[in-house]
Amino acid sequence: MARAGVTYHDIAKAAEAIKTQGQEPTVDRVREHLGTGSKSTIAPLLKRWRSDRPMSVDCRTTSSR
Repeated sequence: MARAGVTYHDIAKAAEAIKTQGQEPTVDRVREHLGTGSKSTIAPLLKRWRSDRPMSVDCRTTSSR
């Protein structure tokens, strides 16, 4: 019987947990957090998670006077 594999929900939960620890979610960190998953599966799902998130204050450009 084949494994179910990781889902977008798994990646999103792991990425959020990593963020709350003050670290940037990376493919390797997410994989370590989950304890499973291939990099080729995690990478596009993590990219989707990043694009689904609202832009943070850190990423906004501000004009200087």
